[in-house]
Amino acid sequence: MLQQMNEMKDYLANLDGKIKGTLRLGVSQTYARYKLPTILAKFITEYPEVEIKLKSGFSYEVIQMINKEEANIGIVRDAYDWKGSKILLNKEKIYLVSKDKIDIDQLPNLTRIDYNTDLSLKNTIDAWWKESFDHPPKNTMEVDLIDTCREMVLNGLGYSFLPEICLKGCNNLYTYELYLHNENLVRNTWLIFHKQSLDLSVVKAFVEFIEKEKA
Repeated sequence: MLQQMNEMKDYLANLDGKIKGTLRLGVSQTYARYKLPTILAKFITEYPEVEIKLKSGFSYEVIQMINKEEANIGIVRDAYDWKGSKILLNKEKIYLVSKDKIDIDQLPNLTRIDYNTDLSLKNTIDAWWKESFDHPPKNTMEVDLIDTCREMVLNGLGYSFLPEICLKGCNNLYTYELYLHNENLVRNTWLIFHKQSLDLSVVKAFVEFIEKEKA
Protein backbone atom coordinates (compact mmCIF):
# COMPACT_ATOMS: atom_id res chain seq x y z
CA MET A 1 0.00 0.00 0.00
CA LEU A 2 2.80 2.43 0.96
CA GLN A 3 4.64 1.57 -2.24
CA GLN A 4 1.55 2.42 -4.33
CA MET A 5 1.09 5.74 -2.51
CA ASN A 6 4.72 6.65 -3.11
CA GLU A 7 4.42 5.76 -6.78
CA MET A 8 1.41 8.05 -7.13
CA LYS A 9 3.22 10.91 -5.38
CA ASP A 10 6.26 10.30 -7.57
CA TYR A 11 4.15 10.33 -10.73
CA LEU A 12 2.45 13.62 -9.80
CA ALA A 13 5.72 15.24 -8.75
CA ASN A 14 7.44 14.39 -12.02
CA LEU A 15 4.76 15.37 -14.54
CA ASP A 16 7.01 18.16 -15.80
CA GLY A 17 9.77 15.68 -16.65
CA LYS A 18 12.12 16.68 -13.82
CA ILE A 19 13.37 14.23 -11.21
CA LYS A 20 11.93 15.36 -7.90
CA GLY A 21 10.41 13.86 -4.79
CA THR A 22 11.69 12.16 -1.63
CA LEU A 23 14.47 9.58 -1.59
CA ARG A 24 14.51 7.56 1.63
CA LEU A 25 17.89 6.01 2.36
CA GLY A 26 18.99 3.53 5.02
CA VAL A 27 22.77 3.41 5.25
CA SER A 28 25.37 1.52 7.27
CA GLN A 29 26.74 3.92 9.88
CA THR A 30 30.36 3.38 8.80
CA TYR A 31 29.58 4.02 5.13
CA ALA A 32 27.47 7.04 6.14
CA ARG A 33 30.45 8.42 8.07
CA TYR A 34 33.20 7.96 5.51
CA LYS A 35 31.68 7.76 2.02
CA LEU A 36 28.10 8.98 1.84
CA PRO A 37 28.49 12.77 2.32
CA THR A 38 30.52 13.17 -0.88
CA ILE A 39 28.13 10.96 -2.85
CA LEU A 40 25.02 12.80 -1.64
CA ALA A 41 26.56 16.19 -2.34
CA LYS A 42 27.17 15.20 -5.97
CA PHE A 43 23.72 13.65 -6.30
CA ILE A 44 21.94 16.74 -4.96
CA THR A 45 23.96 18.92 -7.31
CA GLU A 46 22.70 16.84 -10.23
CA TYR A 47 19.14 16.50 -8.88
CA PRO A 48 18.52 19.62 -6.76
CA GLU A 49 14.77 19.03 -6.41
CA VAL A 50 15.17 15.66 -4.68
CA GLU A 51 14.68 15.63 -0.91
CA ILE A 52 16.84 13.17 1.02
CA LYS A 53 15.56 11.42 4.14
CA LEU A 54 18.39 9.46 5.73
CA LYS A 55 18.65 6.95 8.56
CA SER A 56 21.88 5.23 9.51
CA GLY A 57 22.47 2.12 11.60
CA PHE A 58 23.98 -1.33 11.59
CA SER A 59 23.51 -3.28 8.37
CA TYR A 60 20.88 -5.61 9.82
CA GLU A 61 18.92 -2.53 10.92
CA VAL A 62 19.11 -1.10 7.40
CA ILE A 63 17.70 -4.33 5.97
CA GLN A 64 14.82 -4.04 8.43
CA MET A 65 14.21 -0.48 7.20
CA ILE A 66 13.90 -1.74 3.62
CA ASN A 67 11.59 -4.59 4.58
CA LYS A 68 9.37 -2.22 6.57
CA GLU A 69 9.37 0.26 3.64
CA GLU A 70 10.95 2.91 5.86
CA ALA A 71 13.62 3.28 3.17
CA ASN A 72 13.65 2.86 -0.61
CA ILE A 73 17.33 2.00 -0.84
CA GLY A 74 19.83 0.54 1.59
CA ILE A 75 23.61 0.57 1.65
CA VAL A 76 24.93 -2.25 3.82
CA ARG A 77 28.35 -3.60 4.67
CA ASP A 78 27.22 -7.19 4.33
CA ALA A 79 24.04 -8.35 2.62
CA TYR A 80 23.32 -11.17 5.11
CA ASP A 81 20.44 -13.18 3.65
CA TRP A 82 18.97 -10.36 1.55
CA LYS A 83 16.75 -11.84 -1.18
CA GLY A 84 16.02 -8.69 -3.18
CA SER A 85 18.08 -6.83 -5.77
CA LYS A 86 21.64 -5.88 -4.84
CA ILE A 87 24.63 -4.22 -6.48
CA LEU A 88 28.20 -4.65 -5.24
CA LEU A 89 29.65 -1.20 -4.62
CA ASN A 90 33.13 -2.14 -3.44
CA LYS A 91 35.32 -4.57 -1.56
CA GLU A 92 37.79 -3.51 1.10
CA LYS A 93 40.37 -5.31 3.16
CA ILE A 94 40.19 -5.77 6.92
CA TYR A 95 43.54 -5.03 8.56
CA LEU A 96 45.17 -5.74 11.87
CA VAL A 97 46.39 -2.28 12.91
CA SER A 98 48.71 -0.98 15.60
CA LYS A 99 50.80 2.11 16.30
CA ASP A 100 53.98 0.10 16.82
CA LYS A 101 55.30 -2.88 14.96
CA ILE A 102 54.10 -6.11 16.55
CA ASP A 103 54.71 -9.82 16.29
CA ILE A 104 51.39 -11.33 15.19
CA ASP A 105 52.24 -14.58 16.98
CA GLN A 106 52.14 -12.62 20.25
CA LEU A 107 48.62 -11.20 19.77
CA PRO A 108 47.03 -13.27 22.58
CA ASN A 109 49.36 -11.47 25.01
CA LEU A 110 48.75 -7.96 23.66
CA THR A 111 45.99 -5.47 24.45
CA ARG A 112 43.10 -5.66 21.98
CA ILE A 113 40.54 -2.89 21.43
CA ASP A 114 37.08 -3.84 20.16
CA TYR A 115 34.17 -1.69 19.00
CA ASN A 116 30.47 -2.16 18.27
CA THR A 117 29.97 -3.46 14.75
CA ASP A 118 27.84 -5.82 12.69
CA LEU A 119 27.73 -9.46 13.73
CA SER A 120 29.06 -10.50 10.32
CA LEU A 121 32.34 -8.64 10.84
CA LYS A 122 32.67 -10.01 14.37
CA ASN A 123 32.16 -13.53 13.03
CA THR A 124 34.78 -13.01 10.33
CA ILE A 125 37.37 -11.78 12.84
CA ASP A 126 36.49 -14.58 15.29
CA ALA A 127 36.91 -17.16 12.52
CA TRP A 128 40.35 -15.75 11.69
CA TRP A 129 41.34 -15.80 15.36
CA LYS A 130 40.25 -19.42 15.87
CA GLU A 131 42.22 -20.48 12.80
CA SER A 132 45.31 -18.62 14.04
CA PHE A 133 45.36 -19.14 17.83
CA ASP A 134 44.44 -21.63 20.52
CA HIS A 135 44.08 -18.96 23.21
CA PRO A 136 41.44 -16.21 23.51
CA PRO A 137 42.40 -12.57 22.92
CA LYS A 138 43.35 -10.24 25.76
CA ASN A 139 40.45 -7.79 25.55
CA THR A 140 40.87 -4.80 27.84
CA MET A 141 38.95 -2.09 25.95
CA GLU A 142 35.54 -2.06 24.32
CA VAL A 143 34.26 1.16 22.77
CA ASP A 144 31.07 2.08 20.96
CA LEU A 145 32.39 3.75 17.80
CA ILE A 146 34.93 2.71 15.19
CA ASP A 147 36.40 6.24 15.26
CA THR A 148 37.02 5.97 19.00
CA CYS A 149 38.73 2.63 18.48
CA ARG A 150 40.97 4.06 15.77
CA GLU A 151 41.99 6.96 18.02
CA MET A 152 42.85 4.53 20.81
CA VAL A 153 45.07 2.60 18.42
CA LEU A 154 46.67 5.82 17.12
CA ASN A 155 47.62 6.65 20.71
CA GLY A 156 49.32 3.30 21.24
CA LEU A 157 46.75 1.82 23.62
CA GLY A 158 46.41 -1.47 21.79
CA TYR A 159 45.75 -3.14 18.45
CA SER A 160 42.50 -3.67 16.62
CA PHE A 161 40.93 -4.97 13.41
CA LEU A 162 39.79 -2.12 11.20
CA PRO A 163 38.36 -1.97 7.67
CA GLU A 164 40.20 -0.04 5.00
CA ILE A 165 37.42 2.59 4.81
CA CYS A 166 38.47 4.27 8.06
CA LEU A 167 42.25 4.19 7.57
CA LYS A 168 42.65 6.88 4.94
CA GLY A 169 45.29 9.35 6.10
CA CYS A 170 46.49 7.11 8.95
CA ASN A 171 49.95 6.65 7.47
CA ASN A 172 51.61 6.33 10.88
CA LEU A 173 49.87 3.05 11.68
CA TYR A 174 51.27 -0.40 11.01
CA THR A 175 48.79 -2.42 8.95
CA TYR A 176 48.88 -6.19 8.47
CA GLU A 177 46.85 -8.03 5.86
CA LEU A 178 44.87 -10.98 7.18
CA TYR A 179 43.99 -14.24 5.46
CA LEU A 180 41.33 -16.82 6.17
CA HIS A 181 41.46 -20.07 4.21
CA ASN A 182 44.20 -18.44 2.10
CA GLU A 183 41.98 -15.51 1.11
CA ASN A 184 42.13 -11.87 2.22
CA LEU A 185 39.68 -10.83 4.90
CA VAL A 186 37.38 -8.38 3.15
CA ARG A 187 34.12 -6.49 3.66
CA ASN A 188 31.71 -6.06 0.79
CA THR A 189 29.49 -3.00 0.53
CA TRP A 190 26.14 -3.51 -1.21
CA LEU A 191 23.39 -1.32 -2.56
CA ILE A 192 20.12 -3.14 -1.84
CA PHE A 193 16.52 -2.50 -2.85
CA HIS A 194 13.32 -4.21 -3.90
CA LYS A 195 13.03 -4.37 -7.68
CA GLN A 196 9.63 -2.67 -7.67
CA SER A 197 11.21 0.39 -6.04
CA LEU A 198 12.76 1.21 -9.42
CA ASP A 199 9.27 2.29 -10.49
CA LEU A 200 9.99 5.42 -8.43
CA SER A 201 11.95 7.87 -10.57
CA VAL A 202 14.04 9.14 -7.64
CA VAL A 203 15.09 5.58 -6.77
CA LYS A 204 15.98 4.74 -10.36
CA ALA A 205 17.94 7.98 -10.67
CA PHE A 206 19.94 7.26 -7.50
CA VAL A 207 20.70 3.66 -8.49
CA GLU A 208 21.93 4.78 -11.92
CA PHE A 209 23.92 7.61 -10.34
CA ILE A 210 25.71 5.46 -7.77
CA GLU A 211 26.50 2.78 -10.36
CA LYS A 212 28.13 5.48 -12.47
CA GLU A 213 30.08 6.75 -9.46
CA LYS A 214 31.52 3.32 -8.65
CA ALA A 215 32.53 2.63 -12.28
